[in-house]
Amino acid sequence: GFLALEDNTKFGYYVDNIYSPKRDCGILWSDPDLNIPWEDWCKEYGVDYSQIQLKLADQNRPRLKDCPVSFYKKYRYLVTGVQGQLGYDVVKELNSRGIYDVLAVDKDEMDICDQDRVDEIIRAYVPEVIIHCAAYTNVKKAEEEKDMAKAINVDGTRNLVTSAARVGSKFIYVSTDYVFDGTKKSPYEVGDKANPLNVYGKTKYLGEEVARTYDKSFVVRTSWVFGVNGNNFVKTMINQAQTKDEVKVVSDQIGSPTYTVDLAKLLVDMAQTEKYGTYHAHNEGYCSWYQFTKDIYDTIDAKTKVTPIASDTFPSSVVRPLDSRLSTESLSQNGFDKLPEYKDAVKRYVKELK
Repeated sequence: GFLALEDNTKFGYYVDNIYSPKRDCGILWSDPDLNIPWEDWCKEYGVDYSQIQLKLADQNRPRLKDCPVSFYKKYRYLVTGVQGQLGYDVVKELNSRGIYDVLAVDKDEMDICDQDRVDEIIRAYVPEVIIHCAAYTNVKKAEEEKDMAKAINVDGTRNLVTSAARVGSKFIYVSTDYVFDGTKKSPYEVGDKANPLNVYGKTKYLGEEVARTYDKSFVVRTSWVFGVNGNNFVKTMINQAQTKDEVKVVSDQIGSPTYTVDLAKLLVDMAQTEKYGTYHAHNEGYCSWYQFTKDIYDTIDAKTKVTPIASDTFPSSVVRPLDSRLSTESLSQNGFDKLPEYKDAVKRYVKELK
């Protein structure tokens, strides 16, 4: 803040971008916690403290302790897969923290399978952090398009890591619970041996291995994601509740739903640290797809009957892990907050969809 000691004072200052009223923010000038001696200065210079004039917005600023703004170091970020559920929410989270120096790309802007294009963009932009959300995620189709899945999940990751190392960027790679075979019968720890059962899981694990060759990388395994920008299980079940009296849902596959809004916050928090390594992250709690559906329908007060079925009721060409629970203790051990409970996340998500 500044205090003019004479009428008609001209005050000039620099800003780092075009003024945007909706992004305007600040802290109450007279916050007692800041202990700025405004009144003493007024006495020293003969200014009537009671006559200080402020614009309306400045009269109603929050105190520092109540200020929602997080004073993070404002790195320059590159986010891949911005059209996907997670990439979309990562950019939203960065913007909510006042971080706008973000290059958010999808395939049209930067094909991660094109090493020359990747290197060109990263060398020109020189991001401090790369959050890699782009991936080949169609589990069933990956069995038919093995080369494409590998090109995106493995070779594309290698291209990004190679360029990240050249400019010194931190690198965050988002992986999956499908790197495990689901036979442990208890939650998987980050150090447990991977044994993916399908092409999708195998290519994502190979992508992990590529990321881990770089000493400034985070590998974050997650599961059952849902977000507002794209199709997902929650949206599918809500739509079915509107047209069906009964739905049949697998009850012997267990895991954890993950709201991309919550995961995005964690990824940005990680980016502000140098606590590199492998993590498991999802909303707290475990459930089957059947139980997850019941929780969704409880949230929207749907009357549709939910009937449990076994995975082998409808034979599939894709083998999926039955018990892919992930332990999130790696977060607590490194000082990161665990994500909220998944039922709470579902309620917030349904509200966001309205």
